[in-house]
Amino acid sequence: MPRDHLPHDTGIRPEDLAEGRPQPFRAPWGEFALYPTGPKDDPAAQVHAAECFCPHMLGPLFQGTVQGDEVTCPWHLWSYSVQTGACTASPKDEGKGTRIAVLPVQLGPSGTYLAGPPGGSLE
Repeated sequence: MPRDHLPHDTGIRPEDLAEGRPQPFRAPWGEFALYPTGPKDDPAAQVHAAECFCPHMLGPLFQGTVQGDEVTCPWHLWSYSVQTGACTASPKDEGKGTRIAVLPVQLGPSGTYLAGPPGGSLE
């Protein structure tokens, strides 16, 4: 199977994710970040992998604010669901229909998060 179809080990462990702060990583499909969507001490909290940069003007999404399952770009306040990739808000609705890539994520046997491939699954 080609390398870009295999899961990518991010090298990121659950304890590396500070509450609400995305953690960037490079994958064969581009630059992504793990976005925690719940309190660190909540066993039901989820982690999602989505693009690091906003498609609007390449603002650093990974430096944005995470609330629920949405991340807001610090440059121009465009927001995206890190679960679906859909743009959820933008000034004057400019971003309607815009999406960011998302990857499936799971905790691997070595205790680090595995991600990808885009549109695929980890099972």
